[in-house]
Amino acid sequence: MNLACGGVILRAMQSIPQVKRGARWPWVSAFVTVLAGVSLSFALWQGRIRTERQGIEEEFFIEASTLQQRVERETGLFMKVLDSVRYLHNISERISAEDFNEFVDKGMLYQQSVLGAFGFSQRIPNDLRKVLEQGVEGSSGPSLRLVEFDGFGGFQPAAERPEYYPLTYQTPTNALGVPVGFDFASMEQERMAIEQMAASGGPAVGSRLTPDGIDDGRSEVYVYVPIYYTATNETKQVVPIYFVGFAVALFKPKEIIDEVMSGPGMQDLRVRLVDPGRNAVPSRPVLLRAPAPSVAYAMEAPMRVANRTWVFRCEANTEYVRRHETRQPEILLTAGLLITALLSTLLLLMAGRARRVERVVRLRTAELSDANRRLEKEMAERLRLENEVLEVASREQQRVGRDLHDSLGQKLTGAVYLSRAMIAHLEQAPAEERAEAEKINAILKESVAQVRRIARGLAPIDLSEDGLVDALRRLADESREAYDVPCEVVVKGDASTLSGLAAEHLYHIAQEATNNAVRHGQAAEIVIELALNGAGGCLSITDDGLGMPEDAAQKGGMGLRIMQYRSSIVGGVLEIRNRPEGGTEVKCCFGSLEGR
Repeated sequence: MNLACGGVILRAMQSIPQVKRGARWPWVSAFVTVLAGVSLSFALWQGRIRTERQGIEEEFFIEASTLQQRVERETGLFMKVLDSVRYLHNISERISAEDFNEFVDKGMLYQQSVLGAFGFSQRIPNDLRKVLEQGVEGSSGPSLRLVEFDGFGGFQPAAERPEYYPLTYQTPTNALGVPVGFDFASMEQERMAIEQMAASGGPAVGSRLTPDGIDDGRSEVYVYVPIYYTATNETKQVVPIYFVGFAVALFKPKEIIDEVMSGPGMQDLRVRLVDPGRNAVPSRPVLLRAPAPSVAYAMEAPMRVANRTWVFRCEANTEYVRRHETRQPEILLTAGLLITALLSTLLLLMAGRARRVERVVRLRTAELSDANRRLEKEMAERLRLENEVLEVASREQQRVGRDLHDSLGQKLTGAVYLSRAMIAHLEQAPAEERAEAEKINAILKESVAQVRRIARGLAPIDLSEDGLVDALRRLADESREAYDVPCEVVVKGDASTLSGLAAEHLYHIAQEATNNAVRHGQAAEIVIELALNGAGGCLSITDDGLGMPEDAAQKGGMGLRIMQYRSSIVGGVLEIRNRPEGGTEVKCCFGSLEGR
């Protein structure tokens, strides 16, 4: 009991420095918590901002892509309607101008709503110009003089060139920005577009119509669709034969963009359809971040207009970003800082409490240290007395055993010899007397054997090099004789160092284990093995009996407790277990026994 209490107090004493050191950890934890909390809060805040900005970018890209698709759809509709209008040229040659105008005004309202203005231009060779102008001047019809820009905002007669492409019809009147008779070939860019259109057979884009020539994404441009005289070939396919002119209309990106942007929520977006000229055109839609101070995002994508690739550009201003931002990053940052402050305050309160505990511990440490020193001294004295008692008891047992062997044993041995002599003298005596003498001799022999067994039990180990080994072998012999159970002793290593009190304790452990194997385990075979090396060894007793009951360790019989105690005296560890193949193994492993 005292030893157990002493262990508790010793463990308490060992924990005192840890309590003292532990009083400082809340301060350190509070500081680390502040650093980690603030860092994590700002990291989460920035991460949330990045995530939100990424979501805004994706939403803008989707909106811009939707607008691009709508602009492409309107542009495609414009080109389809213009392509259908060119077939009216054949009709215009077969009916009067008044009937054709009435047909256009009443029957082509949809085409006019899509195109706004359109007209026709006819190819005129140079040798027919004079005939055309004279024929018109001599008639009562409208004047068709071939004109071109004069460079001052007006018009002048067209210069001589191999062929002309004058505007022969337009609706509404002057809606194309030039009068009837204007020669499109007088403008270099228009002439190049006409030549490209004639060569490819497809539509072509002409020049811009802006006062300053600057492309602001809303400039109007001429779009041409070729007109051919056609014929049917041998396979009954209609094939073009002669390029006679083209249909022309004003492509107005501004009107298309205004139509697309007429819906709600478009006030923060700006859409442009730009003719890049010689500048590079992106091959696919691209997102630009902050391309200008007032522009947050821009999306550029290629878009086909007739024979050229333009750039669709959608821009979102900074107000667009503010309108789509949420308060979540600020809320997350505020919540993180508040939690950090609460945790830091809690840790600081714990630090104050730890300081108070530290003061109390310091006040009690001196008293506990004194009690511990007194207890250590008492435990050491008690252990010394226990060892001394064991040594005295062992010496007394050995003395009594030797006295029995040397005194009583010798006298009984002498009595045995005397009884044998008496039997020899009674050879002529009656049979009854002789039987009595033989009975006395047998009793004396049994007494001598019993005295020897008692002496060996009190002093089982001789003070010789093989004392423990001899004692174990005698134990095996006695077990075979007493219980009729085979018992084998196996020794591995040098047993010369096993003598004295430690050897006696090991012997008694083997003796108790052997008796338990026979009496409780009903063993049919017992093996006692002693394995030794320079650093210690193991003593094991194995049997093939019934094994140890599961509750044997909890019940803790006297024999088990004594074996545990003897094992601790020699500095060993006792292990008792049931073997998988059946039976029990008792093993005591110990270190060096020098000085024990």
